[in-house]
Amino acid sequence: MLLLCLIATETGAQNRHVTKTKRVGEVSLVNKFYLAAGKQLFWYDTLIARGSLRARISEIIDSAEYYGLKSADYPLPGMNTVGVSTEQLVRSDTLFTSSVIRFATDIFMGSHISDYISNDEISGVYKATADSFVLAWLLGLANCGDLHAYCASLEPGDNLYAVFKKELRHQIDSGNTRKAKELAVSISLYRWIKHFHFDKYIVVNIPSAALSLYDHDTIRLTAKVVVGKYSTRTPRLATWCNKVILYPYWNVPASIARKELLPLFKRSLAKIGEMNMQVLNSNGKVVDPASLDWAAFNRRYFPYTIRQCTGCDNSLGVIKFNLTDPFDVYMHDTNYKLAFLSDNRYLSHGCIRVSNPIELGNCLLDNKLDAGFLTACIKQQEPVELKLRAAVPVFVVYMTAAVEGDCVKYGKDIYHLLK
Repeated sequence: MLLLCLIATETGAQNRHVTKTKRVGEVSLVNKFYLAAGKQLFWYDTLIARGSLRARISEIIDSAEYYGLKSADYPLPGMNTVGVSTEQLVRSDTLFTSSVIRFATDIFMGSHISDYISNDEISGVYKATADSFVLAWLLGLANCGDLHAYCASLEPGDNLYAVFKKELRHQIDSGNTRKAKELAVSISLYRWIKHFHFDKYIVVNIPSAALSLYDHDTIRLTAKVVVGKYSTRTPRLATWCNKVILYPYWNVPASIARKELLPLFKRSLAKIGEMNMQVLNSNGKVVDPASLDWAAFNRRYFPYTIRQCTGCDNSLGVIKFNLTDPFDVYMHDTNYKLAFLSDNRYLSHGCIRVSNPIELGNCLLDNKLDAGFLTACIKQQEPVELKLRAAVPVFVVYMTAAVEGDCVKYGKDIYHLLK
């Protein structure tokens, strides 16, 4: 009874440096751990010899920097138990459990992900499953051999991750703190993406302006992309691609319509037709631009929507990959292909332009796209929505350190996010 009474109190007191949300979740995991362990001491149980196991765990946590982590985030109690009261043993056991759970969770799911992702629609759906995996293994630890298998089960087992880890060790041993920090961020994001074990998913890396489609952990397709410029940055997010739209309209965001298009149209209404644009009222009906009092409109007042008609000259091209994020950001084709020839592909208002959209569409739709239909550039074609059989996860991340082949390449901190 004493053990259970102290768990929540001690865990919270020992981890005040952890964010409130994470601390609440961690306390819950600690409680689940002890309930599953029969409400007994686990690490300092005098009837079970786990001293060597504690010592080995301490050694691993002391070398946390080689995992891209900080050992100070996982405080451990002393090893000496001679003359220690039962209450002190409970405190030590609880602290040890709390730190080990946090360490295991950070290796398995990535650490500080909320600092690197603006909107995460995916993690919460799978959090309970991930927590159960961490606890089930931890509760089964009996010796150092089990510990080795446990650590191996938490980390990705692929070659890309091995390249990351090798480069991290090299940069730490070389004293290059800047590159070590970049690697730590990239490794954390890589662990986070991999721990879901999705059959199919897309990763867009903003600094390298590149997209990769993974199918059973094998890269099936790569693409150059154009992402947001510094003033209109592409948000970092975890979202879902749920449908592909052929011959999409471009519903111009209000900010672009008011700041960029409105001044242009006020100077010359002919530009509306030249750009294949339409003006829609609040009911979504097309109105005649000549019937409007353009002199009354300004950046603060324009009660209409601008829409670009479908076709190859549409800014979205002929394919749009709808995403469920709340930022109205999506992936799409483009009518300006020359941008993909440049290394400076930070040009958009935040959306993601894809260099080979038909190939990507076929990968998502099981090769059901009619390339002839899309390349025909049909004018005024009504949009065609194709729902994916299952929504595909899309991770838009900011990894300045990325693996290419057997090496790590360091990109520019385009958005100045690394401090």
